[in-house]
Amino acid sequence: MSVALANLSQEGIERFTSVLRLLPDTGHLEYSNWVLSTIKTLPPPLKRKSGLSALFSRGPQKSCLCHLHSLLNAQLVDELYNLLADECTGRMQNLTVNTSLLPAKEQVRIKHVQEWHQICMHPDLYLNSRQLEAGSQPFLQTSKCPACCIVRLAARPSFLIDLLVVTQSRHDHRTATVIPFLNSFLSFHTKSLDSQVFMKIFAAVQEETAALQAYRRKLHRMRIECGSNEDEAFQATAASEARGSASSFTPTSARVETEAEPYDSILSIVNMYDSLRSSLLPSLDHAVLSKKADPFLLNASSPKPPRSLFVRVYALQGV
Repeated sequence: MSVALANLSQEGIERFTSVLRLLPDTGHLEYSNWVLSTIKTLPPPLKRKSGLSALFSRGPQKSCLCHLHSLLNAQLVDELYNLLADECTGRMQNLTVNTSLLPAKEQVRIKHVQEWHQICMHPDLYLNSRQLEAGSQPFLQTSKCPACCIVRLAARPSFLIDLLVVTQSRHDHRTATVIPFLNSFLSFHTKSLDSQVFMKIFAAVQEETAALQAYRRKLHRMRIECGSNEDEAFQATAASEARGSASSFTPTSARVETEAEPYDSILSIVNMYDSLRSSLLPSLDHAVLSKKADPFLLNASSPKPPRSLFVRVYALQGV
């Protein structure tokens, strides 16, 4: 019985995303053993029943998973892979074709999301990327496996935050399917942060989302006035007038802080977090492995990571 990505429970999302991530300061063999052992603990909807199940599948295999991820449910991996690709390309087309009408900060955000997605989808680009930290050699950097591509994307918190802002800013009537997965991936990066720093990140995400949503509405009104299609750039004369209108447009969302602080943007918060994580030993999101028990396995006796940014905020506020 096939299971759609949108039908997964919150616990299913957490357990599925827990396998699709990198562990800092972990050797290749150690990481491989952890992934294989973690996949074995997943319930049947998230993994194949056996290694022979693919031979009896009626339909053709849509993807070729690597040996490390071969026991995962290929349908779910493909669906998440395609969903992320669609969010970073097709569903951003309206912003991409009219990016010159947006503020510089929004242009940087869109460029960052699309460039990092492009890099992670192509192993050669990822291997040669200057954006990788010096001396960093992630285990999955040369794999073409769709699951490995997702792992590379999820390993970058700034990408996850920017994509979350872009996705949440769409004024759709329902929550995008990818948002719970982005929140779950982010929870692995933020679970060890100080509550005050975490609240600043959450407030910044909310503020940036409201600002971009306001710009989307402005573009929508301009498109109606110009008679342009949804994914079509404005005409030159109309774009010139719209650019001036957009530059003078002020978002309605209130600022998080009334005075200047080092946390004035999402990227600065993420950079602060990265610096904090690298300065502490052991790493904030990686504990020393024990030979007797695997601390990364999600079971009944081990604490689960926060379900999402919003769930942790409500917990901190005592809701």
